Amino acid sequence: PSQAAQPSQAAQPSQAAQPSQAAQPSQAAQPGQAAQPGQSAQPGQTVQPEHLASLVKSLQSTAEQLITLASALEQAAEPASYRLALKTAADHGGQQALAEAVNVWKGKNPEELKAAANIIRGLSETMPKPGGVLAERQESQSVLTFTVPLYFGDGQTAYPAHVHVFHQEQEDKKNPGQAVTETWLRICLETENIGLVETAFRLYDGQTLDVKVRFADKVTAEDFSDSVDAVKDQLGQLPLTLGDFSVK
Repeated sequence: PSQAAQPSQAAQPSQAAQPSQAAQPSQAAQPGQAAQPGQSAQPGQTVQPEHLASLVKSLQSTAEQLITLASALEQAAEPASYRLALKTAADHGGQQALAEAVNVWKGKNPEELKAAANIIRGLSETMPKPGGVLAERQESQSVLTFTVPLYFGDGQTAYPAHVHVFHQEQEDKKNPGQAVTETWLRICLETENIGLVETAFRLYDGQTLDVKVRFADKVTAEDFSDSVDAVKDQLGQLPLTLGDFSVK
């Protein structure tokens, strides 16, 4: 006789599914490296501000910084010139920053990089030449422009000050034979915390001095207003007559 069917074996309880492993947090791409699959690109991955931080904070003038940046763009457009990029960076005291910037830009569209470099070089031409003095003289006018570092506080931090002097001397139409002179001194100081500060001094009528101070924002201008009286007292010790004193 056929054997009785064996009772079906009790189904083994299904094994509990192993909890899926928690996804590892994607690693942030290292500065200067292209984002790999699975890596989260940092904001502004194409151009990392920190790569150029040492360049921006250097004692170079703005024109020098722009020229250095343009050189990095040009060298990134030509892979064969990478070693030249390192040499240029070393010459400007920012080898690591510029080398990392070139690494980021390598592989980008060469024509776009060259076009950007041309624009930046053109911008640099509109600014005072690095470390140089620009002096011009015409028949009745003289102009002097230069940039110097100014030190405040601990004497360790330098702030670039752009100085522009304009002097004009011409015949007094009301008094033939006499000359009328006017001199402007404008100082633009790039500060770390309050931005650009511009101070203009105008000397005319022999000994009258006007002063105009301009800040980047209204709040800073209002804070400085509390010190205006003290500044006027100091200027009053000069052998000049203080005219208009304005703060904006």
